[in-house]
Amino acid sequence: PPPPPFFFLAEDGIRDSVASRGLGDVYKRQDLFCKERLDLELQAIQETDYYAMLQRDYSPIRWLAWMVILLVSAAGILAGLNTMHGAVLGRLSELAALQTLGFSRRALILSLIQEGLLLASAASLLAALLVAVFFHGTAVRFTMGAFRLHLDSTGLLIGCLTGFSLGLFGSLPAALRLLRLSVIDGLKAVYPRHF
Repeated sequence: PPPPPFFFLAEDGIRDSVASRGLGDVYKRQDLFCKERLDLELQAIQETDYYAMLQRDYSPIRWLAWMVILLVSAAGILAGLNTMHGAVLGRLSELAALQTLGFSRRALILSLIQEGLLLASAASLLAALLVAVFFHGTAVRFTMGAFRLHLDSTGLLIGCLTGFSLGLFGSLPAALRLLRLSVIDGLKAVYPRHF
């Protein structure tokens, strides 16, 4: 396989050959570098071709990153659903007692959904605040480059919508269980509480 290409930049950082002050020192260093390292081949390529090659070389890493994102997201969603479901199941006897006092099942289900949405929206806004304070503008460096984490309105919207959907869909299974459960069984339901 051919050796990886080297990319040289003008001293003043301007890549345009007309606007740049010149490449004299860079050419001198290139010549010295090539004379010292006879095992390497110097190859001039266009900048767009160089970045296209980098993008092609990093495509497996991109797929791996998307897989990690999907796995972490799935784990977070399942943990959120489990938390919401467990919060309702621990209060089945309370909800059955409210039914005996005259609250309708519809009112109890709406209150469960509202509670789930309220908790999820508060958690989403808190997470957005933590990201804005601690991670916004943080540079992540790796072997061939770096990128900067940036919280924009799209990322904020996706995060908040994910949190809202967790609150909604996390309380629905428990609400459906409440619909199927009789008041007597609900009053008998005792779940161990850990202190």
